[in-house]
Amino acid sequence: MLTLFRRRNHTIHWQSVNVPKLRVDLNSLTLNSIACGQLADCLNFLGPGQHGTLRHEYRFPAHGVTLQIEKELLTAFHIHLQPTEEEREKGMKPFAGVVFHDNRPCSLGAKVGVANLIAALGSPSYFEETDEHRILMYATFKREWELILDRDGRVCTISVYK
Repeated sequence: MLTLFRRRNHTIHWQSVNVPKLRVDLNSLTLNSIACGQLADCLNFLGPGQHGTLRHEYRFPAHGVTLQIEKELLTAFHIHLQPTEEEREKGMKPFAGVVFHDNRPCSLGAKVGVANLIAALGSPSYFEETDEHRILMYATFKREWELILDRDGRVCTISVYK
């Protein structure tokens, strides 16, 4: 009876073979050319994922990536440039891929700062400041995405949502 309530791992059969260089494009809001709303299986080269804390969340700690998959579609992805201590304790490594904006690699691992990000990316739709983080949220007619920075101005996480 308990097996009826076990969460299915959508990524269990994914093979981590010939993993290409991971690439996030902040203009097209894609991970290796796959956008939210497309088939998640297109990212099967990441290999099997671990269940995350949310129901449809899968963690790929070796790659510094978390995916949300519902009904076989990618609904969100999170790039962990600077994993939190809690994420590191669960094995999350920093994202080793490249982040692009305007067809150029951009270095977000250093202390970029909010002002420099706004100068490069434009004014966010929403800005929030907490004791620990600064959050810049952007919205288009198709997707939302956010950058979470630590208090020192380093981008910790890039998240893209459908």
